[in-house]
Amino acid sequence: MTNKTQKLIGIKDLLRNSWNIYKKDFKKFLVIAVIFFGITSLMMTFIGLEIPQIPEAKVQPAPTPTFTFMPTRAEPLFTVPWYLFFLIILTTFFISIWGNASLISAIKEVPKDWKVKSALKEGWSKYWPFFLVSLLTGLVVGLGFLLLIIPGVIFAVWFVFSAYIVICEDKRGFKALSRSRQLVKGYWWPTAKRVYAVMIIVIPLSLGAQFIPYLGQFAYLILFTPFFIIYNYLIYQNLKEIKG
Repeated sequence: MTNKTQKLIGIKDLLRNSWNIYKKDFKKFLVIAVIFFGITSLMMTFIGLEIPQIPEAKVQPAPTPTFTFMPTRAEPLFTVPWYLFFLIILTTFFISIWGNASLISAIKEVPKDWKVKSALKEGWSKYWPFFLVSLLTGLVVGLGFLLLIIPGVIFAVWFVFSAYIVICEDKRGFKALSRSRQLVKGYWWPTAKRVYAVMIIVIPLSLGAQFIPYLGQFAYLILFTPFFIIYNYLIYQNLKEIKG
């Protein structure tokens, strides 16, 4: 039964608790992040798209600016044809799905002494339900943004915990989305404030990583992804405790 007199944990406490969990098992979280996000980020950094030359096109190059605050992207070390390039993108997407599922599988075992191998095994066992729910969530939220911006923002908060529910409650498909909305119901604004507050950290870090050629995005993904997943997991757990 919903108790609307209860408040969600504060943002400062969320950040502190997330850091404490991350710090305690940092090495194990880092192993998972490197396997799934570090390798894929390096692949996308070093591989570029080979664009066919069009002899008829005569385009004058733009003058080189003397000074700019915008980060410059490092040139890829080698290029591949478009069909192979998009195959690599698809492969990295599928790999990252397993990585996210494995990280959530690990986090739900805290504070027990969880094992990386067990987390990877559970993440793989729920790969396809996790993939389907992630796809459904992306489609629903994306449709909301296409129709109007506001529905997209609302849907994004409603369904932010759908993937966690696949791993932690073994609900699948639209049942996972429905359960996420049920948890957020009555707490949309408090949940939104906490979910979007972490973006204040994400955006500057992501932009800053662009200034470090090749290894910037690699470091950003492997170091921050586990923290971000832990942070949202704690909000999810807090809502579960309140809702019962």
